Amino acid sequence: MTKILIFTAALCGVLALPLPSARAQKSPMAEAAYARAQDHLAASRFVDAANEMDTAVRYEPRFAFGWYVLASTRRRAGDCDRAVAAYRRYMELRPTEVDPYFGTGLCLQIVGDREAAISAFQHYIDTDHRVESAPFIETARKRLADLQRLAAANTAAAAPSQPVVEARQLREQGRTEDAIARFRAAAAADPKSAQARAELGALLASARQPKEAVEAARAAVRLAPADAPAWYTLAFALREMGQTEEAVAAYRRYITLKPKDPDPHYGLGRALVTLGRDDEAAAAFREYATLETRLTERRWLKKARAEIARIEGKRGTSPASMATGRVTPPAMTAPPAPTATTPPAPTTPAAPTTPAAPKAPAEKSAPPPHAAPAGHP
Repeated sequence: MTKILIFTAALCGVLALPLPSARAQKSPMAEAAYARAQDHLAASRFVDAANEMDTAVRYEPRFAFGWYVLASTRRRAGDCDRAVAAYRRYMELRPTEVDPYFGTGLCLQIVGDREAAISAFQHYIDTDHRVESAPFIETARKRLADLQRLAAANTAAAAPSQPVVEARQLREQGRTEDAIARFRAAAAADPKSAQARAELGALLASARQPKEAVEAARAAVRLAPADAPAWYTLAFALREMGQTEEAVAAYRRYITLKPKDPDPHYGLGRALVTLGRDDEAAAAFREYATLETRLTERRWLKKARAEIARIEGKRGTSPASMATGRVTPPAMTAPPAPTATTPPAPTTPAAPTTPAAPKAPAEKSAPPPHAAPAGHP
């Protein structure tokens, strides 16, 4: 009992949200990993604890409390994208629980997804009526008010500048080089235009100019951290440049912003295969196979399933999650996440470092200019 109390305090801070009950694990591997995670949490070793919880939910993918512990631990370790993915999985397994909306709101605010953070905090405030949750409800209200003020200040989004309009027209006419030049002019004329840089990056990526695409997309996500297509462009271009670790990070941020889009999971899986991280790659391919319903993408679905089979065959014996369950792929390291009692102000994600020498292009073409991805970079 003492160990569980220490575990709960380490997980959620001195003022802890009421936690759902843990059920006994069916898998000995999951049970052992969960026990090791408790030891790490008691010593505030959050990264180590989260890695053990990754193992626990891989072997027992319907271990709901395990996903909650993984989410909270990733948040306290500063991995907001991994935390959001795990919170969302917990919500799938326990749709009536309110607790994950608080942590999700904190993380979404940090990554810059203002609209989604507002939704998460509002849901938490509206549905958590427990007396013991009062400090967290008050924190959520303050955060919600701050976010709504920022949203109101930005409701009148600036119309695209004339150079951006002209660049789009050139792009639609197939005059790619002229469009690139015009987007560059638009970006130079307005140092704060994330729009011009994002569309420039997407066009450069589709023109197979990855180094320049990386520079433009990095600038775009610094200015607009919730611009999902810019993160997708960045992921694609980084992978073409051979910056695979950073590509993984960018894919994961896109997934945080657009969790229902299947495409990034395929690219993430390919990147993780390159890095030799087969368990994570299989999880990404499995998520892609779960989300992909388009008949036009059957070719890529077949490839994803072949990769899953290859990885399982290489392993010899597979944990239950690789055979039947869904495992949310671990996500990029985000800025340090707040504790439940003293959350810091949100920060903009740091841009990845300078890319290395080019690498052979990936399997499928880049996404269309600053639009929903249509391929699997």
